[in-house]
Amino acid sequence: MAFGIITGEVIELTSEAAIQIALQRVPGQVIKVELDYENGILVYEIDIRTSLGVYEVHVDAITGRILKVERDFD
Repeated sequence: MAFGIITGEVIELTSEAAIQIALQRVPGQVIKVELDYENGILVYEIDIRTSLGVYEVHVDAITGRILKVERDFD
């Protein structure tokens, strides 16, 4: 696992590792990855295009736990 520092917090997951976790839940093509705070938690927000539409998967940047999966209806 790779480590890095962002605003004093240790990031245990690289974006590549977060993408792999997200793709295990929602197979498809990754179209966007962002690292952001959500409710005080550092989260990778990963947009994945599938045959059923675009899904947004939120992966905790410290633990690798999937926090949310939602379909984008826009």
